[in-house]
Amino acid sequence: MKLLAVFLLGAALLVSSVAPGHAADAAVPPVTIYDLHGLDSITDRVARLLQPGMAASLGVPVTVKQADVIEIYRALSGGPKDGSVLLISDPLGLDISLANEMARGRPGFPTAPVTKLTDGISVALVVPEASPIRDWAGFVAATAARPARIAYIGYHTTHGVAVGLIEHKLGLRLTDVEALTRGTVLDALGSGTADAAILVSATLTPGAAPVRPIVTFGAERHKAFGTVPAFAELTGDRHDAFVMSLGLFGPQGVSPQASAAITAAAKRAAAAPETIAAAAGLGLPLHVSDAAVLEEASRRNRALIKRIGMQPGQR
Repeated sequence: MKLLAVFLLGAALLVSSVAPGHAADAAVPPVTIYDLHGLDSITDRVARLLQPGMAASLGVPVTVKQADVIEIYRALSGGPKDGSVLLISDPLGLDISLANEMARGRPGFPTAPVTKLTDGISVALVVPEASPIRDWAGFVAATAARPARIAYIGYHTTHGVAVGLIEHKLGLRLTDVEALTRGTVLDALGSGTADAAILVSATLTPGAAPVRPIVTFGAERHKAFGTVPAFAELTGDRHDAFVMSLGLFGPQGVSPQASAAITAAAKRAAAAPETIAAAAGLGLPLHVSDAAVLEEASRRNRALIKRIGMQPGQR
């Protein structure tokens, strides 16, 4: 009887330690998710949406940290392979950034995909609400008189692909306005430093920003503002469209066990009713799966980059 009591006590302790945090997922120490794009960016929104559920599932703290390129590079370069250091980004943006850094003789971000978090997210060409430019035709006319000053988070990012498409279509180069985050893009518009900007469509829900979208870059019109045409609709070429899929990336060599644990935790977080409701309210297409899907999305977009002539080392 004494032996049986000891066995039952041990079993009870095991169950109590596993159940609250899904200890099958707890193969990682406390997790830091780095974000390069600033507070209230699309990456920040997705990371913070999943953060509480992932922490509960893993049974360890999950922190979302805004950081600059140097800090993120140091964290990822030679960082632990146990899933504790992650970057939220889109694979296309990382591909472009890596190619650009290598073209300039720098190493770029040494990452490996861990988890796909979202389906396709589109970006939009926007102007200030008070702008005399009302639509795409007005933008084209204004740009013919003087190349538009356009604010976005960098040519060697996914947002730069939208700029590349516009320039390819119009046969001219727009004037870049340096802006590293969504906040500085909006500042450039508000101060009159920029005539237009590229922003993620899901951050443009009514009242979210004092801007007016005039073109989106997904394959179809964005549901939130259906009267705004898609770029491919205007050009008549279905290939003039692209979307980005967000994912989590770790240092090169991140362990398969850690990747599986992170993916399982993100799936549980995304399936929670409160997360589903919040994502719907923000217009975010959460769809968590393993990293293989990220590569498929990258492959499609690389073909577009090649077609419009974007080259590493430009700008």
